[in-house]
Amino acid sequence: MDRELIRWRWRYGRPADFWLSHIDTVAAFIKEHKLRAVERENLQVIPEEKSVIDIDDIIGSHGGRKLAHLHYRGDIYLLNDNQWKAFSNKIIGGFAEKLANAKTVNFEQLIQLSDAMGSII
Repeated sequence: MDRELIRWRWRYGRPADFWLSHIDTVAAFIKEHKLRAVERENLQVIPEEKSVIDIDDIIGSHGGRKLAHLHYRGDIYLLNDNQWKAFSNKIIGGFAEKLANAKTVNFEQLIQLSDAMGSII
């Protein structure tokens, strides 16, 4: 396993492999939509300043996924609802293609797929 991935997992948790395995899609999406990374100075908890993004709104105590965002090369890119729909549709399309091409899955993979599909409403 890549050392960068191991270090990222140890430091931040499971989602690291998602960002690294979809790096080309993320890079293309950022370029296509001309997204700008959130400035580091704006990732502070300063409640009295309205222009500052509260990091707790982006990354929860047990990992991310509070606000739609992308990680790329150490930066965070926030997405609006339409951008998230476009990005997630690209990722779901890739998942659907892989699943359609799969000849078989092992027991653990079947359980994980079942859990994932069961969470989609």
